[in-house]
Amino acid sequence: MWFLYLPLAFVLLLVIYLKFLTGPTKIEKRGNVTVFHYSNPPSPLEFYLRVVFNLSNLTKPAFLSSSKKIPPFEAVVKHGKTPATKVTKFLKVCGFPKDTKDLFLTVPYATGLSLMGNILTHPRYPIKPMASLVHLKQTILQLRPIPASQELSKKVIIGGGRSTERGTEFEGTTEVYAGNIEEKNLIGQGISGFLVIRKRGGAQEAANVEERLPITRTATFACAENTGRSYASASGDNNPWHIHSSLAQLFGFRKAIAQGFWSLARCLSEMQDHLPAYPLTLTIEWKRPIFMPSRLKFTERLSEDRKKIQFELHSEDGQHLHLIGEIYHTPSLTLVPFQADTL
Repeated sequence: MWFLYLPLAFVLLLVIYLKFLTGPTKIEKRGNVTVFHYSNPPSPLEFYLRVVFNLSNLTKPAFLSSSKKIPPFEAVVKHGKTPATKVTKFLKVCGFPKDTKDLFLTVPYATGLSLMGNILTHPRYPIKPMASLVHLKQTILQLRPIPASQELSKKVIIGGGRSTERGTEFEGTTEVYAGNIEEKNLIGQGISGFLVIRKRGGAQEAANVEERLPITRTATFACAENTGRSYASASGDNNPWHIHSSLAQLFGFRKAIAQGFWSLARCLSEMQDHLPAYPLTLTIEWKRPIFMPSRLKFTERLSEDRKKIQFELHSEDGQHLHLIGEIYHTPSLTLVPFQADTL
């Protein structure tokens, strides 16, 4: 009869794991800001366990009320290198040459999303975790290339937000520092725009296609059925709707969808040999999910002075726009650390 106690023992071990063996090494309050300190980047396992077994999620509201804002949260990971095995996986799944020496532009900010995920699933976060979270847009500001051997520290900030007809919209900021964060050598910032969907469907937002440059190049490529799993292995973006269609259907998707940062990185790999010089600004909006497998059409619009590239990613038949963005040289770019207590 002892085996009847196995489920109870399993749940007890999970509770102990979540309570004592995972999560931040230190949590502190700095004014109105809750600060999580991590000695190592949090694991995907921790994220999943907190989504499924965190009992506090049962009492949290699904959306932000119109009169409230999300209180500010901050997560910090001290300096460390991106593991070489992960860099190799990134290069392969995103279409970059395997001898690429620098971390391509999205890597530090893609891995920063795992920090955001652990804030959103922590018991102190005020609304339910992201069963219907959509990454709408991204801005990246970066002063210089980042060698793959560079030790980096990261800070992620989430807070504020507003209630809209579509759901709760909010932003997360990832700051990338060379070496120790105390040295304040800020070399890159990423601003991510998110939506917690209140209802699916409805009219799609019109893409901003004003003042687009002439088309200078197009290319087609595949998004394979296993792209989501391959990219998850590199980035830690293991949301279930990226892993398998049977899991995606539990969240309202008809098939598994590719990670937004994969589609952005795959576009950058098409432009890798003629990107504008640093300092760089990149802006992108995701318009429609990419179901796997798919065939995709990349469109590039390079300015005559080669300091700006506009780009889009469509379905191969051109019927569906998946993303639209631009990247350009920003000689006067300066980075100022974001203050969480201003949210």
